[in-house]
Amino acid sequence: MRLSAYCYTNQGGRDHNEDSVRCCAEQGIFVLADGLGGHGRGEVASALAADVLFEGCAVHPSPEELIELFQKANEAVIEGQKVPGQEEMKTTAVALSIGGDRAVWGHVGDSRLYRFSGGALRF
Repeated sequence: MRLSAYCYTNQGGRDHNEDSVRCCAEQGIFVLADGLGGHGRGEVASALAADVLFEGCAVHPSPEELIELFQKANEAVIEGQKVPGQEEMKTTAVALSIGGDRAVWGHVGDSRLYRFSGGALRF
């Protein structure tokens, strides 16, 4: 199967972008995390979560393993909240792993995953 990917982030009205994207179309791994604005250091929270999810998706997890990856990403953010100035940081996240003849995906929060196929956008 040939995959192509397009990643887009927008910092909105903020002075910096709090989004973190990790993508490897050749391996079928796609992750986006979006720091929650107004909570401070969202870019740190999103990077922590994205790194955990991306690394874990490299083994093409089962749905249950993907849930565990999201829990590990949450634990990484909670651990990062122990650093002074990062106590309130938060993030949303969405991950997709395609391996062989199956795909698993999940999300926490309002980050979205879309599929564009046959000229149409599918939700």
